[in-house]
Amino acid sequence: MSASDNKSFDDISKEQEQLKKQQEASKREREKIIERARKIEEDKKNAPIKLKTKPVPAVVTLIGGAAAAVVCFIEHFEIRTALIFTLICLCIFLIMGDVIKILLDRIEIPRPREEGEEGAVDSEGEMIEKGASGGDETLIEESEGDGSDTDDGSQDVP
Repeated sequence: MSASDNKSFDDISKEQEQLKKQQEASKREREKIIERARKIEEDKKNAPIKLKTKPVPAVVTLIGGAAAAVVCFIEHFEIRTALIFTLICLCIFLIMGDVIKILLDRIEIPRPREEGEEGAVDSEGEMIEKGASGGDETLIEESEGDGSDTDDGSQDVP
């Protein structure tokens, strides 16, 4: 009976070890998933804002079709001619809408900095400006009088 008891204890300990290994593996997988989610969230946070341009071709086409229909009505076109004219205008305005959408998709608006981000706002709530680049704001000292000496020892000539 002691041999069968040993087997059952050995089996139980093996099962417990397997469960621990599975739990550790699942814990590592969860940590990886959480890390990936954090990276995705950070990428979204840093990504520029895109314009919502999906309805642009449809709106441009509808406006063009309405304009074509009004022109046909005012000019008293025959039905067949009006339909052909309107169809051609709709196709042209659809292409124009697609071109406008492509151009608008290229526009990327940078995200505004949040309060916690570095370099945006100091502790007093004032905006922190970056230093001048390219020497745009260099201080030029004007000396009084003619023929004053400069830093390098040469004289200025008015």
